Formats: sequence, structure tokens, C-alpha cells
Amino acid sequence: MPQPVTLGSGARTPYTTASLINISAMSYGAISRPAIVAMGAGAAQAGCWLNTGEGGLSPYHLASGADLVFQIGTAKNGVRDLRGNLCDTQLRAVAAHPQVRMFEIKLSQGAKPGKGGILPGSKVTPEIAAIRGVPIGVDAISPNRHLDVGNTEELLDLIHRVREVTGKPVGFKVVIGAYGWLDELCASGKLITPADVAWALCIGADFVCSARGFMFALGCIQALKCNKNTCPTGITTHNPKLQKALHPPTKAARVAAYVKNSITTTTHGDTA
Repeated sequence: MPQPVTLGSGARTPYTTASLINISAMSYGAISRPAIVAMGAGAAQAGCWLNTGEGGLSPYHLASGADLVFQIGTAKNGVRDLRGNLCDTQLRAVAAHPQVRMFEIKLSQGAKPGKGGILPGSKVTPEIAAIRGVPIGVDAISPNRHLDVGNTEELLDLIHRVREVTGKPVGFKVVIGAYGWLDELCASGKLITPADVAWALCIGADFVCSARGFMFALGCIQALKCNKNTCPTGITTHNPKLQKALHPPTKAARVAAYVKNSITTTTHGDTA
């Protein structure tokens, strides 16, 4: 059986968990309300955590009852002032939610190198704009990196600031380009199957987070419509008609089953 691991043992509020497989960052805005509801409910059923993604903390994350990791992306959505700078007051407000167990600093936009992330204006509804702290109906741009982090020392300063303000464990997510400085620190990438998870655990990882695997659990058919607001499975669209394709209670059960079956296969081998 997985044994508990304590993260941030020196923080004012450490986090202890025995969850091996968790839901990686997918923001509300990039994916739909029913997708967030299903992910959160499934995480709560499975006893794993859910990463908010860089879009801020929504009511649907909190309503799930699941443990949450709040991601601070390059645009600092949800914890920014009106000029886009990191805001200690907003950080404290997010950290005040008991469900928010940890913070994760996302260092770069790996899937969109050189340009950064873009949430099209058609997907920036009034609700999403309020959660992120950005204008309604305008493309929400996430820079390709944190403009206040240009070297290792500045990264450590940012980690220290967030940890001191929130009192909670803080980690960082990096997309590896020039990998020399991380070559002996970690391994990452597309951990979907139990075999991939077992490999990561065997080389020293305490736990694994996956986004793609949980998208498949929700019913993603890789239609490549994510940024067009026309996803036929209801996962990445804010069109109420298309969202009807995603029934949260049914999909929550699939999310939980993905976690439980992956852990069973990883820790006990294929029992088929």
C-alpha cells in the first residue's frame, strides 16, 4: 500500500498524502465547467488532489471537496493586482481556503514556446474574467515565462515569498528545454499508463500527476478543437449545448476509476 508522504515539512501548514496519482493542471477556461465538476468529484472520490491550472480558483474547484493545488502561472491569474503583478493579499485569500493544500509555480509555457498561452476571447466569459482578474471577451495572454524570474536565485526568492505569505508547501513546474541543470534532479513527460507511473516511482518520484490521462477518462477523442470552443465531448467548450455531452456524475466515476485502477496495477501488477 502507498505510504503517506509529507510535503513542505518546514511550512506552517504541511501537507501529508498517500496519493500516488493526481490530476495535473487544467484550468477553468481552457476546460469547461462540467469538466471541472467531474474532475473535482472524481478526485474527491479517489482521494487524490486536483491542480487548478493557471486560470485561478473557481467555485467549482471548491465545491468538489477535493484537495487542491493552486497553480501560479506566468500571468498570475487569481493572485494578481490590476497591473498583473503578484499580490500578497490575493495569495492570502486563496491560501485561506483549507482545501488549497499547496501552491505550484508554473515556470513556462512548454506547449506554446516563444509565444505563451492564449485563452481566446470567445472563452473569456464574465465569470472566467472575474476569476482570473482579466477583461471580459479579450484574449487572455500568459507570457512565455515569469517576467520576474530570470535566474535560479530569483526563482528561489519567488518560492520563498509564496511560502512565507501562504504558509503552505510550494513547488515549481518546469518544461525542460535546456535540461542540463535538471538532468539529475527529475524526469517528466506524458505519464499516462500504469507502466509509466511505475517507472517514475522506481526512479525516485513520490507521486505522479497527469493531465492527458484524465482527459481521456473524461472522454477526450482528440478532436483537436480545444481552442475553438467547439469541443464535441464538452470538455473544452463553454457552449451549453455542447457541454451536455459531458455528464459530471458519470465522468466523475470514470476519473476515480482511472486513479484506483492505475494504483492497483502499478502497485500489484496486471491482475487480468
